Parts: sequence; C-alpha cells; structure tokens
Amino acid sequence: MVKAYFGYKFETLFGSIGNNGGVIINDIAYTIVDQYLLLLNIKTQEIIQQIVIEGKNIKITKIAIKDNTLAIGYHDGEIIIYNLIDNEIQCRFFNHQSEITQLVFLSEAVLISGSCDTSIIVWDLADQQLQFRLIGHSNQITALDIISLEDQSLAITQQFIVSGSKDGLVKIWDLNLECSVATLSSMHSEVTCLCVYENYLLICTNSDEVLIKSCQLISGKCQIDNDGIIKRQSFIRAIQCQYVQQKLLILNNEKKIEVYKSKQGKKLQKAENFSQSLIYSTVISQLNKIVYFQAVVFKNLLKIYIFTSDNQIVIKELNNDNVDENNNVAIQQITGQIKQIKLTQNDHKLVVIASNKCYQFDNETAQQINCLTNTSNLTSLCILPKNKYFMVGDEQGTLYLVDMNQNEIVFEQKIHNSNVNSIECHENCKAFNGLVIMTTEVDKKVNFVELFFNKTQKCLEFQVVNTIYLKENIRSAQFSYDGNYYAFAQMNNIISIYYCDSHKLYLELYGHSLPVLTFAYTSDDTIVISAGADKSIKLWATDFGNCKKTLKAHTAEVIQIKTVNDTHYFFSGCKDNIIKYWDGDTYQLILQFNEALTGIQSMVVGCIGDLFYSATKNGVIRKYVQTKEQIFVSEEEEKRLQDSLMQELQNKNKQQTGFDQGLDQVKKDLTLVQIGQQKLLETEQLMDILEKIKQYRETIDQGEIPNEDLFFNKNVTEYLFDHLQNSDLSSLMKFLHHQHLVTLIDEMNQDIALKQYPIIINKLITYIFNKVDGFGFNSHEIMMKVINIRTQLQLYFKKEKKIAGYNLDILNLMIQDISKNQDDFVFE
Repeated sequence: MVKAYFGYKFETLFGSIGNNGGVIINDIAYTIVDQYLLLLNIKTQEIIQQIVIEGKNIKITKIAIKDNTLAIGYHDGEIIIYNLIDNEIQCRFFNHQSEITQLVFLSEAVLISGSCDTSIIVWDLADQQLQFRLIGHSNQITALDIISLEDQSLAITQQFIVSGSKDGLVKIWDLNLECSVATLSSMHSEVTCLCVYENYLLICTNSDEVLIKSCQLISGKCQIDNDGIIKRQSFIRAIQCQYVQQKLLILNNEKKIEVYKSKQGKKLQKAENFSQSLIYSTVISQLNKIVYFQAVVFKNLLKIYIFTSDNQIVIKELNNDNVDENNNVAIQQITGQIKQIKLTQNDHKLVVIASNKCYQFDNETAQQINCLTNTSNLTSLCILPKNKYFMVGDEQGTLYLVDMNQNEIVFEQKIHNSNVNSIECHENCKAFNGLVIMTTEVDKKVNFVELFFNKTQKCLEFQVVNTIYLKENIRSAQFSYDGNYYAFAQMNNIISIYYCDSHKLYLELYGHSLPVLTFAYTSDDTIVISAGADKSIKLWATDFGNCKKTLKAHTAEVIQIKTVNDTHYFFSGCKDNIIKYWDGDTYQLILQFNEALTGIQSMVVGCIGDLFYSATKNGVIRKYVQTKEQIFVSEEEEKRLQDSLMQELQNKNKQQTGFDQGLDQVKKDLTLVQIGQQKLLETEQLMDILEKIKQYRETIDQGEIPNEDLFFNKNVTEYLFDHLQNSDLSSLMKFLHHQHLVTLIDEMNQDIALKQYPIIINKLITYIFNKVDGFGFNSHEIMMKVINIRTQLQLYFKKEKKIAGYNLDILNLMIQDISKNQDDFVFE
C-alpha cells in the first residue's frame, strides 16, 4: 500500500523589511530580502506586496525600476523582467555567467546590465533579446551610469554608457557604434563606484581620492578633460556615491556616509572648477552596516533613505550642514540575529527573540503586535501554558517572566552564572504537582523553577525549587510528553534521560560520533529523534534505548529537530540551508525545502502540524502552510532527481555558453603557446649549433683536426646561416645568451657570410644595436667587430648597387636599340 502525505508550501515572510538594499520610488520602497522583493509603504510602514518568483531560490543582488517594469538581477547571472501591473514575468535572460552587479534602464525598452563576468550587455526588452554586448573590461563591473552630452556645433544630444570596473578603468561607450570611445585610468586603483552630474564624472577609487572628469561632445567626438581631485576625509573604501542638491554623498565600508557640499551652496557656474567647489561638510553614521542609500529631494528638503543589513530603513533629513536627528524615522521589524522562535499553544501568536528584543506577531496577518525592548543579549525562550506569559533568558544568567498581553516584564531573577541556553516547561508534571520550568546553562547546571503568586506585591513570581549538576556541558534539554522524564544532550555525544521524581538516570543513548545539538520526543514518547554535528539523524526507542535507524540526512550540522503532534513525522533544519520533512516510521524523506539561503537557526511546528516556521541566521522568518494536495514519496523523489538533473544541465549550458564565447580567445591563446614553443625550440637549436661551432673553432686553433660530420659535410658558416634563414630572427635574438652572441658575431664576420648572406647579416646587426643594453655589451673589441661588419656590408651594398646600375643602363640601351630596329625583327 502506497502511503500518501499532505505537502507544505511557502506562504509569506515574517518580520522582514530588507537585508540587501532596495529602491525608493514615490514613497514606495522596493526592498530585497534574500530571493524575495517587498513593496513597503514608507508613510504607513506597511508591506503592501511580496514578489516571489516561484522556483527561484537564488539571492537577488540588484534591482532597477522604470515606470511599471522591474528588472531583477540574481547571483547566478540571470535577469528577470517583471511587470508590476500584471504581476507577471515578461522575460528571462541567461547570458551573464556570474553575479549581476549593476542594472540601469536607458529607457523603458532598453536595459543595461553589468556583471562579475566583466561584460556589459544592452537588452532590447521590446523584442526580449540581447541587443549587443560590450567587452573591454578585464574585471568585475562595479559601476554603470548614463551621461547625456550636447554637441552645440551639430545641435544634437547623445547618450553614452559610463562603466567602472575593478580593473581600474572607466570606459565611455557609444551606443550607436557599440564600442568604447574613451578609456580613463584610475592610477592602478580599483574603481569602486561613480556617479554623473550634468557633464561631469565623479569617480571613487579604493583610495582617498575622488577623480573629477569633465566630458564634452565636439563634432560628434567625446572629449574627456581632467577637472581635478577631491581629497576624502577617509581612506576607507567607497562603495556608493550620489550627487544631489549640490552635495556629494559617499558611502564607505565603515557604516558612514560622507557629505561634501558646494562652497557657495548653489549651483555650479560654468567658469568654476568643479573639484575646487566641493568641501567636506559632515558625516552620517549608523550603528549597523549600511548596505545602500538613496538621497531624494522633497520640497527642497534632502531626505536620505538608508538601508541597513539588520532589516531596517532609516530616514534622515539633511538640513544645511547638519543631520536633523529629531526628525529621524526608523522603519524596522526584527533587528539583530534571531535566536529562537515559538508559537503559542493555539498558534495565534509567533514569539521571536533576537539579540536585545522580543517580538510578537499575529500568525494570520503577519503584523507585529508587540516588541519588548528593555532586555539585552537574549538566548532562550519558552511560552507558558494558557498563552498569558512567556519566559526568556539572557547571557548573564537572568530569567525574565513577561506578561504577553501587557508586553512588560513581571519578574526577573538571576538564577544562573552564565548563558541560559534552554528553557522548557511541562504543565502536568506529577513530580512537581503541576507546572514546572526547567532551565539549563552551558556550565552543567540545571534549575527547576515553579511559579507562585506574591500576595504582598500582588504579582506572579518564580523561585528555584531544585538544582542538579551534570558531568558534561549541556547543549539542549527536553521533557517527555507524559512528564515522567527529562533528557539532556551533552557535549560527550550522549543523550541522558532522567526520572522526574527521583532525578536518577534512566537511559543513556550512545551512537553519535560528534556532539548532539538537538533532539525531540514524539508525542507518544516512544521515539527520541536526535541530530548533531555528525550530520546524521538517529531514531531511538525509549523503552530499551536501542537505535532504530540512522539517517545520513544532511551535508552540514543539523541544528533543529521538530516533531509533528500525534504522528511520527518530523522536520530537520540544517546549516546547509535545507529543511527536510521525514516519516519516522518508514524512515523516508517526504519533502525538501530549499528556500533558505543561509543556515537554519530555529524552527517551530504548529500544534496540529498544519504549518511551520523557519528562521535563518540573517533574520528571515518563513511561514509554510499545509496544502490539501496529496503527495507521494516516489513522485517527490523523481521531482528532486529531475531538479538535480536540470540544475546540472543548466550548469553545463552555462559552461558551454562560456566555452563558446571564449573559444576564439582559447584558440588564439593555444596558437600563441604553439608559436612560443616553436620559437623556444628554434632558439635551443641555434644555441646547440653555436656551441658546436665554438668547439669546432677552438679545435682548429689548437692545431687539431675537427669532426666535419657535425655539420653534415657543409661549411660551418653555411650550416649556421641556412638555419637562420628559416627562423624568426627577432625572437632568436631575445633569448640568445651573451657567449652565444659572441660566437654568432664571429661567424657573421666570415667572408663567405658577407658574400652569401648579406640580408640576414644586416637584420642581425639591426637587432643587435636595438638590444645593446639588454645584452650588456661592455667589450670594445666586440663592438668594433659589429661596426666592422656593418662597414663591410655598406661597401658590399654600394658595389651591388653599382652593378645593378650598370645592368640597368645596358638593359635600357638594348630596349632603345630594339625599338629603333623593330621592323628588322621577324617574330615567328
């Protein structure tokens, strides 16, 4: 019998505003959250739309908007064109081979993109195709902009593309010619960003300088002039710049925006030098990393929208030289790293702890209800029965009792000496006559806490009723569902189960090769499911403690195990960004969720298993809901296999595309390598020949008889110059050693060489004089030999010229004689 299951699908995001920048248009913020786009109303601070591209689980790196057309660039190089009115994908482009770094609209029908693959592509959105590719940079594209120049002599205005790259070059591209018409160097520094103001280029490098260039269009040609340099107040790398309202704003890697203003505070006059008109004004600081900013002029007031990495948008007003701190607006929800998430027993509320705050969200509307701010360094969370109170612990060992409805701390007490890493409760524990709360710290200490009503203070408080100490450090803790046992996962790779009433050891579960990071009971208390740093999941029987099954589940540490009530189904969350849904009876993988782009930090499952939440390290909470559609394990396995094959095929296609594009260059490189190898071989052969000639001459000088067979019974000089006649002399001379060159000069001075090979000798002399410094001539005698050879060649050529002149005169006389006596000749 084939077993059927209900599936789950991603529904919405919780508590997210943006973590990778965005764009502000007409009080609507288009923000990036991993692979999603959110449309946020700045005035009401409400999310009005979520754009989710189904099946696309790749990080968005850049967006651009023109009217109702949205361009989305991804980390894998894909570009999606999305219609904001119809909420549909218009087209997709796959021509880039790596991350999209820049997107700029030239018009509603023309998009320009830059990538880490060094290429710039102009897209025709009307025909949905690549228009042309601009190739010229040798490193990642870091900046793209459009500059419009007016040619007064021709009375035309022309648009150019301006690009900057890590290769240190700024290029200006003519859209009509489809090529670069000007190249500017940034003095061996990377171009990190640039912006355009009228006909000026403001270029930021990874130094403390901003290069100012003025551009002019004269008789149809783009002319670039140097206008000077602005010295920045910092050497910190600039990552974004914008010129607006006579102010230059530069974002650096130190969470600061540098502001430079015009000296006169007014528009630049034509006679003025731009670089000398700007002076340092102020700096805008932010506690968290600034990902992106956008300056907007609203009613002559400059507003700066700052997108931070911790999920917030800060709006600052720049009044003259100062930032008006009184009018700052921070649009935020969850800030900081999420530590833990929990659902109330009726699934009405989601409670989240993140660093210094505790948040409450409505499960249905995803709207934030409350936010507790007077806490710090929170580490653990537990919602008490009846959904009226919850408890949180911090790094200092303090436990807080919080009224959920009033959103205030009712009671707090320091009951641990270090980090409270786990809080668990059970409402019907017989050993404690009702509700008991178990808290653990890293340092082996376990406290059991009970609530009581303080009649004097007229409030609810808690007290420690029992404390035990374990032999090993504790990673996590859990009560059994019936309340008779509690268990700990310890650093010695063992799960220890104790009786609640006597606190004596009941079972120890051995089997993991590395520390157990998480575990959970099934609701019938028959199975304990554990996982940890060894990447495996183990299922244990609670009666005898035997391991029923080991699943090689993930490719990294498993952080979370969550079971579904009244079933043996469970979820596993991992650092490999994947959540898996398992059947604990058949040990089969039911579903796999790949939406997370960073490691899973926390998970929670609804009381009846119809929904679950996952939280990742970068502060993104995703809600999944159960569907009514039945799924089958075999079909899902086939889908995963197909997805894997499709991904592999796409990777191969990308490689093939890259191979096809670079095939010509590879052929050229191979040809150059072959030519280089051939030249090297010819040089080695020449060195061997010269070495043999040197030994041959030394043998004769010593009065001995040389071996004539070394040169195949040819004259030594003829043998040498026959080899030189078929070789590339310029390459040979580059690699020739000094001692071999001396031998060559001696052979050039032979009479037979001067008579039979004057052209080759003339070329050799030219190469020798061009490379004198390289060869290191210090000998006067050798130089005299070369000069003597040159003199003999000059005499030889003069003689040959005279002979040629005589022959030419005789030929002319013969032609004249033939023309006079033409009638006497009879041609048969």
